Parts: sequence; C-alpha cells; structure tokens
Amino acid sequence: MCAISNLIDKMTGYSLLLTVLLVLSFTSCQKRIPMETYYFPLSDLEEGKVYVYESMAEAKLADEVWYYKSLNKDGETYLIGQFYRPDWRVQQVVIEKKTDLGMITDSVKLFFADTTGRDIPVEVDVINRAAFPFYRNPDDTLLYKIRWTDPQSSLEYTLDRRRIYAGDTSITFNGRSVPAIRFNVQEDLETFYSHDGATYSGWQGEEIYALDIGLVYYKKEIGDPFTKEFRLVEIVPGETFFDSLESDLK
Repeated sequence: MCAISNLIDKMTGYSLLLTVLLVLSFTSCQKRIPMETYYFPLSDLEEGKVYVYESMAEAKLADEVWYYKSLNKDGETYLIGQFYRPDWRVQQVVIEKKTDLGMITDSVKLFFADTTGRDIPVEVDVINRAAFPFYRNPDDTLLYKIRWTDPQSSLEYTLDRRRIYAGDTSITFNGRSVPAIRFNVQEDLETFYSHDGATYSGWQGEEIYALDIGLVYYKKEIGDPFTKEFRLVEIVPGETFFDSLESDLK
C-alpha cells in the first residue's frame, strides 16, 4: 500500500487522471454484459417479417401486428417497424438505427384519420432516442421520450419511458423454451392543451425479449381495470402474410 501511495505522489496530475480513467474504463468493460442477440435479429429481417401479438388480458383486444424489415443505407443498418390498425391501415412507422452500443430511434411517424377518413401523417419529435442496449451495466436506465400533436384536437402529448434490466428469464414460443431477458418499464404521459394546461398520467409495465427473436411479451398496467398485456404468437414472412391478407380482403 505504501509503495502505491509513493507512486501516486510522484505522478503528475495528468498522468494520475489517465490512470484513473483507465481503471474506470476497465471496470466498466468488466461489467458490460452483451444483450444484442436478444433484440430483433436484423440479419434475418432483410426480406421483412410480420410479428403477431395476441392479447392476454381479460378485456380482449384485437391482435397487434408489426411488420419489421432491416436495410443497409450509406454504410448504416436500420430497422423499420410498421404498426397496423385492425383495418390494416398503417398507424405508426418507427425507424431505428444500429450503433456500437445499441439501437437508437431515428424517427417516428404517426397517422391520424381525419373526418373524411384520410390519414394525416404527423412527424414525432424524438427527444431521448434509446431503443435497446447491446450491453448491460448494473442500474442503467434506458431513456426514451417523444412528443407529438394530434392534428384533430391540437392536444400535445409527451411520452416519457424509462426501462431498466430486471433479470434473466425464459419464455415458451412455438412449443420450445427460449432464453430471455426482462425489463421493468415506467411510462408517464403529459397531455397539454393551450386553454386548459397539462394533465398527467403514468403506469408501470414489463417487457421480455427472447434470444434471436426480439420482443415476445409486454404488459402495461394503465389503470384499474384496464391492462394491456400481449404475447408474440406468430412470426410470418412478410410476403406470405400480405399475400394471405390480400386474398382474405377480396
């Protein structure tokens, strides 16, 4: 211990700072646990796939359907997600970008139907962009925040989502047990109208991501007795799904 103290005493302030930074960097790297393989498998989504989620809550809701497709542009890798209404019109488009540390939200677009039934696209202001971390550090909180205005009511909404790793688990999909990871979720929604000011609501939830699959389960306890709880029940190649849909609509 004395030898270490003597060495530190002889260091310049600059060299001491470098040493401290190296120690912190090494400690941080030691704690980083890879989690990339639990997100949507980008290499398998180049042709596009449809993820179908079924409601598990007592108050049955319509299936939630997302179409995911990955693409490479200008040396960057992106994931495009399209969420469909029950009438098969697109309600939301989310584009995420891959980085060395995880997926970040590049853009979000929402669609609102006007009185004539025409869809009005609304660009969302993405304030905090974290979508999914490729590494886990203890006690890290994933911050996501967006803001948009409803073109029909002029109400301004701000959604603040905070997620934290909650442990390893497993989940059954297609009859087999798959390793998975859990996140605890806290969401807060501010609704602002120029004449009435702001109102606030919040709820807790949970997300589960499975190895080489992506999001397989989520739950939002929005308020008694309303709970949104969905699980992944089917993954279908995009071409197969939309061919079948087109046939059903004829």
